[in-house]
Amino acid sequence: EGYTSPFRHMEFQNAFAASSNRTNAIKFQDLDVNPSNEKQLLQLLRIEHAAADDDNDDDGGTNSIASRIYLAEASQRCASVRSIYHVLACGDSLEACGDEAASNFKISTFSSGSWCIRVKNLNSSMRSLEESTVLSSMSGFFQLLDGRVDLTHPQNLFHVWQGLSGNANDKLSPFLLTRQIATGFDLSFYKPNTRECVTSTPLDPIAAFIMVNAGRVSRDVHVLDPYAGSGSVLLAASAVAHNVVTIGIDRDETIHFPSIIKDFHHRSLTPPSGLIRGDFRNASIRQQAKKSALSATLSLSSESSSAFQGFDAIITDPPYGIRERLDSDPLLDLFRIIALENENDVPLLKIGGRLIVFVPRLERRGVSVPPQLNSSLLKQAELDLIEAIRQPLESPGLCRWLMIFQRRRRSRDQ
Repeated sequence: EGYTSPFRHMEFQNAFAASSNRTNAIKFQDLDVNPSNEKQLLQLLRIEHAAADDDNDDDGGTNSIASRIYLAEASQRCASVRSIYHVLACGDSLEACGDEAASNFKISTFSSGSWCIRVKNLNSSMRSLEESTVLSSMSGFFQLLDGRVDLTHPQNLFHVWQGLSGNANDKLSPFLLTRQIATGFDLSFYKPNTRECVTSTPLDPIAAFIMVNAGRVSRDVHVLDPYAGSGSVLLAASAVAHNVVTIGIDRDETIHFPSIIKDFHHRSLTPPSGLIRGDFRNASIRQQAKKSALSATLSLSSESSSAFQGFDAIITDPPYGIRERLDSDPLLDLFRIIALENENDVPLLKIGGRLIVFVPRLERRGVSVPPQLNSSLLKQAELDLIEAIRQPLESPGLCRWLMIFQRRRRSRDQ
């Protein structure tokens, strides 16, 4: 679907930051492995050896209980991550793996509940190991487990990975023993065919969740989608965190707002605090959005410090097609409006807030570069470009870029 390693890395890094309030805590060690369809899983495996360098809890790094909780929470809110695993041991043989796991055994590493073992063979030309062989060869480790075997719903799911191969720099051992920490977000109930409100070109749920995680949406934040459409972004924002205040704006008269509300209720999610019919470029429409956010904030907390200070994230996939009959560039409109609103007592985007936006781009001769940005407008809007990631599309010669901006703090002379 075009969601390459940079998308997965970016989504997981920002989901971890949102869950743990720790920035730059995740680092990846890319692996050149075969077959390529398992590459994304192995990239996440390597988090266990290369992540959370600034974590001082317990024994440090991702072996700490706190870090494992944050890693699990981050994985569970990601759309581009299948699973995340804790590497317990690696070795040139099953026996070596079992001995290492036994020597490092800590009951705090995982619960003493039920368990089972599965084999992952990454080399189709290699005969898969029998689970009975794994149990026999690694008996020194599995005998330490107190829980019963449960093949259906185990509390601890162990995997033995075989057939690992990589380049000389990867130094991969032929066998890994892992415990599954968590799985990614289940999007089956968020696909367009499960929704009450669907536009002719709905934003796919993977993109919506990636954008929301890029925006580091967390509990009690305020999210605005100025081109909300059927509400995919707002739905994803409510799904990843509790008490998120979401506001949507769209001028399309054909979008049925009550159906959007039903989509939230059917999933037991907090519905948007405001769905506003109108043009985002209209100052009165933006003021209505801010009033809706303020009302929702006051209803959640009686503390004066909780007053609305601007949106924590503006996340949107603007319409760029000819059929939308736009008379201006949505990205430039966003820059201009954010710059204009920065002069108000309550800005549209708060300091430190993020702007997440998809921008389509034509490719010529297979070459694509990020959209050229107006540096003067960016400066006026007080925005820094944090990251730009390219996604190829099915249409020949067309791609889109996910652009991540953050509003900087003003210098003293401003």
